[in-house]
Amino acid sequence: MAEVPAGGTVLAAPPSGPLPAVPPDGALVVYAQPGRVVEIACAIAPGATLFEVARASGVLQRCPGLDLGDARLGVWGKLRDPASPAAPGDRIEIYRALVADPKASRSARARKKARQKK
Repeated sequence: MAEVPAGGTVLAAPPSGPLPAVPPDGALVVYAQPGRVVEIACAIAPGATLFEVARASGVLQRCPGLDLGDARLGVWGKLRDPASPAAPGDRIEIYRALVADPKASRSARARKKARQKK
């Protein structure tokens, strides 16, 4: 996957090959769904925010159920305000809402493990 077609590329999860080529003045917009990761390399307009870059990347056309208004955004694993300015080289990640409460899930696993030991 040496070149990225216009609008980016969709990879199967987990990506096994090289990441899409990001333009020198661009960013990578990433959205993970169960069983699939969407990675789109795109250019950044001067002064663009994370939200604007994510919207302009075309991720909404590839993931019709995605609502950027409710989604949280981050850069390289760090949560950021969607109104933050985007910078060249950013990996803009779109985070999905949690399906289950992590604390409750951990408690349930611990109870199950304790029952299995008895």
